[in-house]
Amino acid sequence: MNSGNNSNSSRRDFLKTAGALTASALLPETAGAFNAAGSFLQSRRGWIPMNNGVIPVRSACESATINDKIFFFGGSNGSGSAGYIQTQLWFDPLINTWYGITLTSGTCPAGRDRMRLATDGTTIFVWGGRGRVSTSSAPLNTGGLFTPSGLGSGAWVDTPTAGAPSARDFVRAVAVGGKYMVWGGQNGTTYYNDGGIYDPATNSWTLIPSSAGPSVSARSAHAMVSDGVDKVYIFGGLTSPTTYALDCHVYSLSSGTWSPIAAPGFGLPHVGYCWTGSRFTIWGGGTNALVTYNPATNTWNGGATGVNAPIGTGNGYLYWTGSKYIAFSDGSTGGLYDPAKDLWRPIPTSGPNSSTNTFCVGYAANRLVVWGGISGGVRVNKGHYLVWYPAI
Repeated sequence: MNSGNNSNSSRRDFLKTAGALTASALLPETAGAFNAAGSFLQSRRGWIPMNNGVIPVRSACESATINDKIFFFGGSNGSGSAGYIQTQLWFDPLINTWYGITLTSGTCPAGRDRMRLATDGTTIFVWGGRGRVSTSSAPLNTGGLFTPSGLGSGAWVDTPTAGAPSARDFVRAVAVGGKYMVWGGQNGTTYYNDGGIYDPATNSWTLIPSSAGPSVSARSAHAMVSDGVDKVYIFGGLTSPTTYALDCHVYSLSSGTWSPIAAPGFGLPHVGYCWTGSRFTIWGGGTNALVTYNPATNTWNGGATGVNAPIGTGNGYLYWTGSKYIAFSDGSTGGLYDPAKDLWRPIPTSGPNSSTNTFCVGYAANRLVVWGGISGGVRVNKGHYLVWYPAI
């Protein structure tokens, strides 16, 4: 989880130089905007409507966070194979503002869904997913690396298709050791237990063959996290439309091999998942269990399923604040979990519509951002961000 490093003073300077709007106009959750020390003065808590303006409707876009701002990419407007969205946007939840992006070089990758973005804190990587191929929807083996230069501009570099893994969706991606790793996924009939390492320095791929981990079950819609340096951990996912992967493994970038790790005794698809800096945590997948793997002891805890523990339905998201977990899923279920107190706080019910699913979800600056999705069969562009009270 990237908590960012922007200071309040630098944000205040930005508002001064922007000049077009006053701070109070930009900050609907604040009173007076800043105190003398440059700290934000919160006067509103709970779900706050986003200033969505003319942002196009969409569902199932994905996000990555850099410096307390959320980058959203892709998704679908529901117009069949022609409806995959080829745009990227920044959202700043501290000032409730969207930013378009002018490209200084390169072109934005083709629109898509059923993928996950990855970031190393400086660049943002997208690969695979489902998009338009000829006149139909199909898995992709294309992608790109985005390097931002401020909020309003940046550059894309296309990832090569030569040497890349085969086309697939429901694939997962992580940043590890200065590179990006993709693994797993499916193409509608085949589930994969292979992948690749993308090296931004050379704009090239090194394949991870299935022989690197012959005991690793092929899967899609799994959980995959990285320690950022060498290790990549996987949990759960689907090995067929109705079968869950039960085995868990760790991949070493330096050795290029998989090793089995302890498993919690169950497997789930579409869970929320995150890396805390030392542990791998999953939540949801149709249950209310929040379960954590400790690599130092090769053990999973028993799960946090106490009072107010929410059931994760559909697509799950899990974020680590540095001391607590924020969980959210389709149907607007979720909560804030404090592992030190073994205590869940329920998510407020006044925000996203509980009948909406396939949201676009992100997290930055201790704010959970939820927008878009499908409500009553129709894509929407409405959204909210959540400011917790008491504060996180």
